[in-house]
Amino acid sequence: MKYRNIAIALLMTTLLASHGYAQQQQEKKLLRDGAALSDIDGRVVIADSNTYLFKADAEITDGKVTLEPGATLELLPTAALQSILADANGRTESTYRIWAKVTKYKDTNYLFCVYFLPLSKTDTQTADIVKQDNEDSTVNTPNDILTIPDEVAALLQKTNTARPQQPAKKIDMAKDTVLINRTGIITTKHGKDILQLDAMGQGMGRMSFELLPGEALDITQRLKSSNPEKMRFRISGLVTNFHGKKYMLLQRASRVYSHGNFTR
Repeated sequence: MKYRNIAIALLMTTLLASHGYAQQQQEKKLLRDGAALSDIDGRVVIADSNTYLFKADAEITDGKVTLEPGATLELLPTAALQSILADANGRTESTYRIWAKVTKYKDTNYLFCVYFLPLSKTDTQTADIVKQDNEDSTVNTPNDILTIPDEVAALLQKTNTARPQQPAKKIDMAKDTVLINRTGIITTKHGKDILQLDAMGQGMGRMSFELLPGEALDITQRLKSSNPEKMRFRISGLVTNFHGKKYMLLQRASRVYSHGNFTR
């Protein structure tokens, strides 16, 4: 009887542990890295001085995985986020319609916001403002039909692209930029991954960026950890600015073998 009770207890413990693990796995839904989200309404929440969240009013889906209304994702530092924070100071509510790119880093999703529209009134608007015709109202209700701006319709299209073979004009870092096929070294400083680009005579200077969390960074980190040598990478990614600091969301990174041509 004693051994039987022990066996039952062990079985119950195993079943409870399995159920808890299965429930945890079911609750943790992750959108795929790189998914483009359009017309997502929600509220921007300031968690602390360095963390900004977006709480969605409706479902968010990448076509396969769906997050329920109320899902909260962290907003990565981007030029669009900086504009949102500045705009929110003059509004009654921090509700916005955003266009964003999903990133996935380890077991967490983030949003790389590229465009937004406010959904609330400004503080200066009052109740006695002349009512406009319903057809003129384009952004004040969640069900409005909006025409996606040209720059958002082609989400992250390479319209402001810096290529090694086109070094003529300087990159305007005030806007999100796509860098393609640049080489550099990734180092870690104060817990942050920093990409230092090679100057390589491209006429673009020697730039560095803090790398934002995403699947490409996760893969690159694992590759670096498996090899103690300093490695050079050929990268492509999205560059943005936030409060005067340059960031990059890696899209692709492959190791470049120097064969002794570069200084280690």
